[in-house]
Amino acid sequence: MPSTPVHNSFPPIAASPSVTDTPTKSKNVVSAPVICSKKVAEGREAVVQDVGSAVPQVPIQWFKDYLLPPLPPNLDLHAVVKHLKDHHQITTSGTWKDFTTTPFESMKVEDVVFAPLETIAGEIGKAAKVVLSTLPEPTVEFQCRPASTPKSLRRNNASRPDGYGLYVRHPSYQKHVGRVFWENIVAPWEVKKKNRVEDINDNIAKILWSFHHIMREDDSRRFTIGYTIENTDMRLWFGSRTDALVSDPFDFTRVSDASSPSPFVASY
Repeated sequence: MPSTPVHNSFPPIAASPSVTDTPTKSKNVVSAPVICSKKVAEGREAVVQDVGSAVPQVPIQWFKDYLLPPLPPNLDLHAVVKHLKDHHQITTSGTWKDFTTTPFESMKVEDVVFAPLETIAGEIGKAAKVVLSTLPEPTVEFQCRPASTPKSLRRNNASRPDGYGLYVRHPSYQKHVGRVFWENIVAPWEVKKKNRVEDINDNIAKILWSFHHIMREDDSRRFTIGYTIENTDMRLWFGSRTDALVSDPFDFTRVSDASSPSPFVASY
């Protein structure tokens, strides 16, 4: 078992004026009537209140070592990055070709700015397959669908995550081609062009709500992983039925080494 990492709290308490409970209080949201409300905003607030005023923030390497699914031992991430550079997915300056301008600086709307994440995830999967031909076929397909509402089977949920990784081998995915069910989602995304306190807090509320709803849709789900982005700051999230953890931020636009793409590659 890994030792408990030294961590900070995210966000600082001062950055979350609407959250007043401490993280050490007893979990009680599962019995709160508001959690069953048809109003998504009320449900999100209840989940945030249950988590507490801050989420433990851990080093990115610790997150990858102990929370992300392990990568195949023979997969050379440096070779994956080189392949992406050779095929012009990554510029000579070490940024994704679709993010040479930061999201904040872009004049495009948010949905358009982050749409290339879907393509990037696919290109990483293809590059990994070239580098390691014995790699199994991908079990996760990434989609950016911020205007689409995934279907719930048990409880109403009108929320729309900005993007997600879908488990393509799930029976409902194969049966209902073109339709997205919450039970298929293995990694929800939330993105913002800016990096203001209100942007961070909105992403936190939405990602925690997605975790909660995914696990109440599927009783067998023990945990889920997600991503949030504010401008260039990307964080990895882990949510189980008892805890939530978030990684230190890293600049997702820069891929000069193997550190940045690994969260995507780990999903294949």
